[in-house]
Amino acid sequence: MIFSDIALARPLLFLFACSLWACNSTEDGLPSYAINARLKQTVMYNIDGDSKPIGITAQYEYDPQARISKVSSPLYNEGKITGVGSYDLYEYDAKGQLEKIVHFAANLHSGFINLQTKTYTYSSEGLKTMERVHYPQIGSKEYTQFTYTGQKLAKAEKFNNRDQLETYTEYTYQGDLLETEELYRADGSLLRITRFAYERGLNTKEEIFLGSTNERFREINRAYDSNRNLVQMTSRELSPVSSAMSFRLHFEYFR
Repeated sequence: MIFSDIALARPLLFLFACSLWACNSTEDGLPSYAINARLKQTVMYNIDGDSKPIGITAQYEYDPQARISKVSSPLYNEGKITGVGSYDLYEYDAKGQLEKIVHFAANLHSGFINLQTKTYTYSSEGLKTMERVHYPQIGSKEYTQFTYTGQKLAKAEKFNNRDQLETYTEYTYQGDLLETEELYRADGSLLRITRFAYERGLNTKEEIFLGSTNERFREINRAYDSNRNLVQMTSRELSPVSSAMSFRLHFEYFR
């Protein structure tokens, strides 16, 4: 799992937005959307210019408060959606903080079954302090604790269902911008380093290195429109150690 994730979660943190306006095209051919456009779906392509999508990785629905309420992963074949493979339901507490994400996956014999439930705990300042993950089908649990320096995330510690520390991540900053993430095993051995680059305060590049050899094994690039909406992400695998695929992801917003 350490080398096979495709790092999709981080950019989506910036896409909880509100408006529903039309788009046009930028000079480089990428679409341009209104300020704070609301994300509609993410579409995956082969990395090297193929115009035919591999599939739609996520489709987004919103509640009356313009918060994400459901994220579905469609089944996709020959350019058509043929069903739903899985979906996540989002729930919020009285303060409007994300409280729970319940994941359901399609099962041939039982319809959709709850494979995973994530719940979140916050400090009085609204900072996320705990993520608990429950796997109801196997009766297993794990959790991650978050600690901060001021308002900045400093460390995330992941524990297994026996309350044993498995890994931890340390974060460093340049000013207000995240500069590096360093992932360690519980024994302190370095597994992975991620370095971030920015333009106009927007994360445009990540370089990911193996902790043991400092080998660069993945590069992620992001492109934005003139209104700072994320419109494209490319993830390129650079090492035979990685089992993940290279891909290009387009972010499409409601018009």
